[in-house]
Amino acid sequence: MAESGIEKAAYLAGGSDYSLPASLLSDFLSCRTPKELPEALSCKRSRAADLHPILPPYVLETLLDAVPGMLKLMKGISSEEAVVYAAETRSSSPVRIVRGEDGQSVGVRGLFPAGEGAGYAGGIVSSAVDGICAAELLIRSLKAEQTARSEVFKTACRSC
Repeated sequence: MAESGIEKAAYLAGGSDYSLPASLLSDFLSCRTPKELPEALSCKRSRAADLHPILPPYVLETLLDAVPGMLKLMKGISSEEAVVYAAETRSSSPVRIVRGEDGQSVGVRGLFPAGEGAGYAGGIVSSAVDGICAAELLIRSLKAEQTARSEVFKTACRSC
């Protein structure tokens, strides 16, 4: 099942109105279709749904096998209270804000797009590194602007 297949299945399971299909973790692990979700614990745009048909078999089997053991290690987590949602399929931004050699957006001067949301990274570490690079370019830009203003001021003062 490809990414788009998972997304389509999640859309349908959520009622085809962009609600998030969701289940209590206990229902998910017991292979029960949830009847309802606890309002206090749920996203407002969620709908009780069987998450099993949404996931590819290898993902479903891995989760059903691994999560119970993980719950034993994590004290204080109750599968009766935890809500799971489906499905996160995108790991990187599907868009990219084009930036010039100076790191600024070519469409909006003064904007230094960086990280995953801007389309320049695909994870925590690469986003952090890209953020550092963007910050350095911003500092360089501010210093250049300050130097230019200083020169204008000096030139203006000489003519006084």
